[in-house]
Amino acid sequence: MNPEDRIRQKLLKEKKRRDKRPAPNLDFGVSLTISPAKRDAFTQAHAPVLLKIETCINQMWHDHEELDDRHVVDALSAAIRNQPDSDPLTSELIRRLATVFTAVFGTPDARETWVTGLRCIYTSVKTRSRCGRGDRDYLDFASTFIGNAGQM
Repeated sequence: MNPEDRIRQKLLKEKKRRDKRPAPNLDFGVSLTISPAKRDAFTQAHAPVLLKIETCINQMWHDHEELDDRHVVDALSAAIRNQPDSDPLTSELIRRLATVFTAVFGTPDARETWVTGLRCIYTSVKTRSRCGRGDRDYLDFASTFIGNAGQM
């Protein structure tokens, strides 16, 4: 079996496993998106926070090329709602985001600011992608954006 066939089999197996997982226990009292005005104000005040979140997501993608926009949106949703996720890639991204939060803020008192940043990124993902299995429109955008930001 050639490497491409093995990758296809692995992706199909992962998709089947993800389709079988139970629906998450969602807290619909927490808004996931953010208005354009609030997003713009937050971006002006906290651009480095957003860049660190996007860099974390981008690094995860480089480490795990099977990561897709669906994993990203699931991880952001779970992190905003402070809930675990059963998918291993999503859980790993949640852990990495938590590490970035600790490195950037160092105190749980800043959670509201952090969640607003996560909501900005969540809105960006939903704007740029259908967030279906295998979609990487947001990841492609973020990778280019981070590359351009590094040149400034």
